[in-house]
Amino acid sequence: MDRRTLAAAIALALLAGVPFASKAFHIDDTLVLTISQQILREPLRPFHAEVNWRDDSAPIAQAADDPPLLSYYLAPFIRLFGASELWLHAAMVPFFIMLAAGTGLLGRWFWAGEGWPMLFVMSSPVLLVSGNVMSEVPAAALATLGLALFVFGMDEERRGLCAWGAVLVGLAALTKYSAAALVPLLALYPLLRRKPRLAAWALVPVALFGLWCLQSWLSLGRPHPFVVFQQRAGIWRSALDRLYPALTIAGSMLLLPPVLAVAWMRRRAWLALPLLAAVAAAAWCGVNHYFHGDPLAWRGIPTLSWQYYLWAMMGAALLAATVGGGLAAAAWYLVQREQGAAEWVFLVAWAAAPFLFGIFLTPLLSASHLLLALPPVVVLGMRLLTPPRGRVRVALAIMLVVQAGVAALVAAADYEQAEAGRAFARQGIRRYGAPGQQVWFNGHWGWQHYALAAGARQYATHGEQPKPGDLILAPKWLAHAAWAPDLEASLETVDEVPFPARVPARTMDGWRSSFYAVTAQRAPYFITFADTPVQVGLVFRVRPADGGATAPRAPAGTQ
Repeated sequence: MDRRTLAAAIALALLAGVPFASKAFHIDDTLVLTISQQILREPLRPFHAEVNWRDDSAPIAQAADDPPLLSYYLAPFIRLFGASELWLHAAMVPFFIMLAAGTGLLGRWFWAGEGWPMLFVMSSPVLLVSGNVMSEVPAAALATLGLALFVFGMDEERRGLCAWGAVLVGLAALTKYSAAALVPLLALYPLLRRKPRLAAWALVPVALFGLWCLQSWLSLGRPHPFVVFQQRAGIWRSALDRLYPALTIAGSMLLLPPVLAVAWMRRRAWLALPLLAAVAAAAWCGVNHYFHGDPLAWRGIPTLSWQYYLWAMMGAALLAATVGGGLAAAAWYLVQREQGAAEWVFLVAWAAAPFLFGIFLTPLLSASHLLLALPPVVVLGMRLLTPPRGRVRVALAIMLVVQAGVAALVAAADYEQAEAGRAFARQGIRRYGAPGQQVWFNGHWGWQHYALAAGARQYATHGEQPKPGDLILAPKWLAHAAWAPDLEASLETVDEVPFPARVPARTMDGWRSSFYAVTAQRAPYFITFADTPVQVGLVFRVRPADGGATAPRAPAGTQ
């Protein structure tokens, strides 16, 4: 990679990460920081502590869905600067650089160019919203750069690059378990290139992952991956429950289908356009059938937004064009007995692996889970457009601007959502925490970090219960611990504090959008000008057993 491309990767990373460096801790940031603090106390026992992350205090190993590598990386920053939003988000910027650089190298080596792939990956709405202190961006960055270095090193017969690539892929699997789905690619590419001996490099990440399993087994009594899958078994759902969310995520993370349509019209590929339209129509019918039972409900379903349909159809078209087009190109090369099939098959396998893992092995699918598939999907799309000229370049530029605008809007909305938790914790404790007044809080994610820092006491379903007269603060649209029945009957609403939305988009409104758990009728994000708050802070008081007949209102979590 030349200096110009590296400079572009750094510039794009700064543009993606710096504007949101002061973002409040959000979603699983709190858990990552808790594990980092435990590492500072006991470096070899990252999960040897308890945290209240659902209903009651439990071992961190039961709450953590990912390995602790990111927490190890962040621990020195916390030691030096404390739990500073600015410093910890700055610590994540190198991962954005790695992702941009890996995408550029991948595009260059696979004849898709460097500029367009880097621009479309780094302007993805899913990437910008995922700029938290969580594992998805680091895992995608490590895997992308690792696979790009491995491919480059293998084709150029540079063993050092192969070694670095294999190590980075192993580190990606130690950052997020879903990245382990990419490890077989280290064996697939050498086999496709007819260099079977080099498939042994896949043993490097396997060995690293095995060491982690051994360490966690010695520390916890069971390998941590087994703990995770055992904990999630109770909320397992059918693959269809994640198929349509996966399509909406794909459609909302990359706006390439219109460009592909323009390119095929310019090339007079008349058969491709009807196929693309048929796939989009099939997605519409599939959504109708799944949610309503009537696949031919052409007007749609009232409980679904038009944006859900749009993203589902865009996602189906995108995957059909890139994955299907990649397979068709590979088949053509094989029939013609020409070289070139290996690259297509490798990219298709890379793009498919995160989707298959998310659909079949992930109980709840987050939009950021599919970041691992973003670089290969972009490169596949750009290979189908190569070389982009004339109106195709104009269409690329237009859709890039639109995608970047949507990404900035949605990232600002998620920033606003995170800020509501920070503001309610600080303002609520100061406003309602009079001297001698015990203030509790219910709820998790970023709100939990700030409420604890403000001095509130965390509620647990089976722990010590609040006493009459105590106050409990709880954001409305947030994951909460279940209320004990006796307590729920004695709650009275003291106040509701709305946090108005200034950005016309939502990532967690509890109805139309849920970026971090794309389930039911919720899309990853929702563009809206409705005058609804981004969050509502609920304040409750515990009434005496013989208190007045005030209707209780429990903050049932909707995420």
